[in-house]
Amino acid sequence: MLLHCNAASQPNNLQVNWANNSFHLQQLVSATCSNDGMSPQPPPAGFDVIQGSGTGKCNKLAATVTFKFADHGEPGTNDTVEIHITGGCTLDVSGNLQGGDIQAHN
Repeated sequence: MLLHCNAASQPNNLQVNWANNSFHLQQLVSATCSNDGMSPQPPPAGFDVIQGSGTGKCNKLAATVTFKFADHGEPGTNDTVEIHITGGCTLDVSGNLQGGDIQAHN
């Protein structure tokens, strides 16, 4: 995952794989970054939440995604995610990461 706070900035990459499904972002339509006061370290960043929407393909069919990722600092076990995909497949998940780490960078 690599997403910018400005949807016009490039590159933006979001790929979500689950069960026998695969979503790949083709265009980031909107993105907003905010600071919810979590102050994740390291590295320090001016924001800790990114949310937005985009279009892409899921299982090779047109799909849309909305998302919200929150960086709660190291080691990443408290980082949270919300992903909603519709179109070529459907996914509606939210909660703490089960593996990996979200890292906000300036």
